[in-house]
Amino acid sequence: MALFQPLQIWPIILYYTLSVAIFALLIAIKTTINNRNHYWISVFYTFFVVAVAAIQFCILMHGTSFMKGFLHINLDVDRYDSIRWGAGFFALISYFAMPQNKYVKVAK
Repeated sequence: MALFQPLQIWPIILYYTLSVAIFALLIAIKTTINNRNHYWISVFYTFFVVAVAAIQFCILMHGTSFMKGFLHINLDVDRYDSIRWGAGFFALISYFAMPQNKYVKVAK
C-alpha cells in the first residue's frame, strides 16, 4: 500500500463541467431577461443568481459537510483544493450574471 495515493480526477472534471454549464446558462438567461422589460422576472432572477453564488460560497467555506448535509452528494470536497478554490471563483463570477437594473431612475 502506497503512502500517498493519488486522488481521482473525475470529481474535479465533473464539478468544473457542471459549474461552467450553470454559469453559461445563467449568462444566457441574463441576456434574455435584459432584452425583455419584465421587472418582476428581473427581481426574481437576481435572487436566483444570489442563491447560486451562495451555494458556491458554501462549498468553499464548509466543503464536505455542506455537500453531504445540504446537497446530499457524497463527495469529500475537503481533499480537493481545486474544487474549493473553484467554488470561490465561481461564486465571484456568478455575480456577472445579474441582470441590468433599468428600472431605477436617477434623480437629477
